[in-house]
Amino acid sequence: MSLDYLWGMVLETQVRSPIYPTKTPCVMVKVDELRFWIIDNAPLTTKTFGPKQLARLRENYPDLHGREHSGIQFKTDRHGRDVVDLTFKRSGSSVEVGPPGREYRNGRVLLPTVGGTPATLHPLMLWWGILHALSMLTRYEPDTWAELIDVDRSPDAIHIEALIEYALDSVPDLICRTLYSALAQLRKVGP
Repeated sequence: MSLDYLWGMVLETQVRSPIYPTKTPCVMVKVDELRFWIIDNAPLTTKTFGPKQLARLRENYPDLHGREHSGIQFKTDRHGRDVVDLTFKRSGSSVEVGPPGREYRNGRVLLPTVGGTPATLHPLMLWWGILHALSMLTRYEPDTWAELIDVDRSPDAIHIEALIEYALDSVPDLICRTLYSALAQLRKVGP
């Protein structure tokens, strides 16, 4: 799996400028006033959306499996990308279905699959993978690193700079939340 694939899975690279281009980004999950789950700004590869595109979306985002699709709204987001908001019912056969995706900081996100498997990464593992790869690059390939961060020669320089800034804000918060969640689980289980 390539670093750029992981990079697009970081929510901050998809909701803050500069937007990192990717076909399978991390997307936000919201609840509307009628209590439907809305997948906000899902990637759109065509101007039409039908059963084939929904099946492909479910293939790329395993948390959508078994969820009943109930609406769609085409739009262009604030960054000029063609996207779609998808609505999914919260209940099926009188049982409420929990939100798709994972908790991420103060909301929920829908993450794509990893490496052709039906699994998704925990956001902390995602950040670790990206930051570990960048640190290995800076340590063992300093000439390549210098080229990548040169704003005059590399189109990736601005994205690298932004990602590192996002990490300074996101990673400590994510570590803290993950540790508190693990502690809460331990308290439920007992000594």
